[in-house]
Amino acid sequence: MTRDDALKRAKRLQSETGAVIKHGRKEVSVVLVYPNTYFVAMSNLGFQLVYRLLNERDDLLCERAFLPDREDLAALEKSGRKLTSLESGRPLSDFDIIAFSVPFENDYPNILSILSLSNIPFYSSERDERYPLILSGGVTAFLNPEPLADFMDLFAIGEGEELIPDLMDSYMASKEEGRKELLKKLSNVEGLYVPSLYNVSYNEDGTIAAYEVAEGGAKRIKRRWLAEEELETSATGSAIITDDTEFGGMHLVEVGRGCGRGCRFCAAGYIYLPPRERSVEALQEEFDKGISDGHRIGLISPSLADHSGIDSICSVIAESDGATSLSSIRADGLKESFLENIRSGGQKTVTIAPEAGTERMRNVINKGLADEDILKAVSMLAKAGIPNIRFYFMIGLPSERDEDIEGIIDISRKCRDLFVEESKVHGTVGKITLSVNSFVPKPFTPFQWHPMEDEKSLKNKIKRIKKELGREPNITVINDVPKWAHIQGLLSRGDRRMAGIIEAVYKNDGDWKKTIKEGGLDVDFYTTRERDKDEVLPWEILDMGIEKNYLWKEYERGLAGKYTPPCNVNVCTRCGVC
Repeated sequence: MTRDDALKRAKRLQSETGAVIKHGRKEVSVVLVYPNTYFVAMSNLGFQLVYRLLNERDDLLCERAFLPDREDLAALEKSGRKLTSLESGRPLSDFDIIAFSVPFENDYPNILSILSLSNIPFYSSERDERYPLILSGGVTAFLNPEPLADFMDLFAIGEGEELIPDLMDSYMASKEEGRKELLKKLSNVEGLYVPSLYNVSYNEDGTIAAYEVAEGGAKRIKRRWLAEEELETSATGSAIITDDTEFGGMHLVEVGRGCGRGCRFCAAGYIYLPPRERSVEALQEEFDKGISDGHRIGLISPSLADHSGIDSICSVIAESDGATSLSSIRADGLKESFLENIRSGGQKTVTIAPEAGTERMRNVINKGLADEDILKAVSMLAKAGIPNIRFYFMIGLPSERDEDIEGIIDISRKCRDLFVEESKVHGTVGKITLSVNSFVPKPFTPFQWHPMEDEKSLKNKIKRIKKELGREPNITVINDVPKWAHIQGLLSRGDRRMAGIIEAVYKNDGDWKKTIKEGGLDVDFYTTRERDKDEVLPWEILDMGIEKNYLWKEYERGLAGKYTPPCNVNVCTRCGVC
């Protein structure tokens, strides 16, 4: 490590509150790695919660590492120096376990960049006892681990609070044994997936024929999650506060996990079932900590408005002279208590996600919102003096028609007109930002069988929306890039054959177009092809607890435009999780 590297590392640590520096030798050393830059990583509450959870153990040391910033990455590659951890500046190859936390599929090539900077072979079959155990967790691990299966020694399938203690206990009990024997022992822990113990065969048409498992292995890997009473006592807030994040100076607090709304496009809504929430009493300590440190409280939950104690939560924070920041809010869940806390907290922008432009389309995706709900929410925000609204829309949804795109344009104009008119009372000019994003079908959702819309069609829809609204006053339109949405679709529904593609992309400096052209990959097989009901899907090696037949029925209901009411965890048994 150069002197400049050491100074930069020291400066970054000095800017943080909450980093854990452990001295003395521990039984096991883990480096928790986020395959993107520090700014992106430290904006992720899940990454921070795992860091906190691991460091609560006295017999374990956990440090962090990230993909270097662009200028640092180039310098590191040129010099041949190894990538090191933030806390101690120790090379990643010196740790016992390298644990990747991977929320986004498009970061997969960055994993290979990090392994390369650590002088570690990419493929698990090429690593022996000289190298750390390579593990992957996070949302992508229990959506579909198969694109990374050849690179990883094992995957953690489920929520860290439930799985990590058993993982570490099993590792410590078997770490002196050979690598193969260690992995066999770890595979006996429910929720741990060791892909080298499974062989995949394919049909002539390229679809999966079957998974063959080694003797004694589980036929499917069960996801693990915390029961609600256990969630009550688990860590819930930011472990580290730093200004160098998207939420600089904010203390994030997860108030609930899982969502029972059943939006048919939403992976998080299904893989985090059942819905669970933390009580005000369980959250009080985190609120006090954040407020005493002078930070705003950022409330995190898949559906804040559905939390049974949300009014009390907002009141408790306000009574402690705390400021509240809310994540995306359902249009039909906006309450006066929210508005009061938004005002007092100084939040300037509120995000609402109609997702689709027409009520018909919202029934297809099971959003369950009427135009009146959206307009009412806009009116409430305007009257409360909120200066900015951000709308989130998707294009390329199943059964989408021209009138649904026209509906996005129409409802946006109506909202803008209402927002501007009612904002005048406060002497402000309401501004609306439309975020338009391409729909990507995800595993373990009712739309997992559905094809993606082709890039050209998605681009034309974006052009149409921007042409109609781009020059309208008080409206700003931003959008994703359909090319990258298709890459996400390729990786999110891919199989083990993706490994060679990911490696080639890494070697081609991230040039997907060149890689696909040279590799002769049939991208449409993974993206724009509709799956058969009975096709063996790559991610079916995992068991989320959701019955496949239930997802198919929801898919059919969606295509028929039928709305399904939210689940009631006290009496509901329809999907199989409860």
